[in-house]
Amino acid sequence: MPDVEHTGFTAAELEQLLALRPGPSAIAMATLLMVDTDDDALLTGAASLLNRGRARVTPTGGIELVGSAERVSRILTSASRWTIFAVSADDVTGNSFLVESPEGKLIAEPRGPGIWWFLLLHPTAAAAQIVSLTALELARDSDPGHVVVRTASTTQARSFNIGRTGEAFSFAAGDDDASQPEISVEYSSDDEVAEHLSEFITGWPRPLVQ
Repeated sequence: MPDVEHTGFTAAELEQLLALRPGPSAIAMATLLMVDTDDDALLTGAASLLNRGRARVTPTGGIELVGSAERVSRILTSASRWTIFAVSADDVTGNSFLVESPEGKLIAEPRGPGIWWFLLLHPTAAAAQIVSLTALELARDSDPGHVVVRTASTTQARSFNIGRTGEAFSFAAGDDDASQPEISVEYSSDDEVAEHLSEFITGWPRPLVQ
């Protein structure tokens, strides 16, 4: 994977990062990051960012983000797609996820209650490769070997389910609101899973072709 920049923020700081550029993407990211709207937390977040040198006061008395805080804010609030990695169908929050936007890409990882760590990716980082490697690693390490990769925007959501029994894999994929998956394979290899998952990511939002 190309080189990354690491940075971390508290929930209160993230509320400030999202509040400075409101919109549908900011609302979606607040849900994923489990950030509640709270005026007291907003003030706490602003004070913390200023104290850590992640923001500065403008001549008009406002708050201006600097450095990695500005980059994270721009990516989150302009997110065009985000991909969540979960080890069960019901577990879709509090997990690592990839965010893509015209401003760049990042991976968000929970690091304890109210703390998130961000990996700011190089512009050339390939989303499909990141998703495939992460999902297969989780499938190999988790018990009973079930991983849900859910990719979404503000208007659509699709899921790619991976199962593993020993060295044998299975997968199914399609829109979240569909009654049947668009593609389903019971016996597969990790290479075949990686290939279809890459197509699932690079081809979205176009329908899968079985």
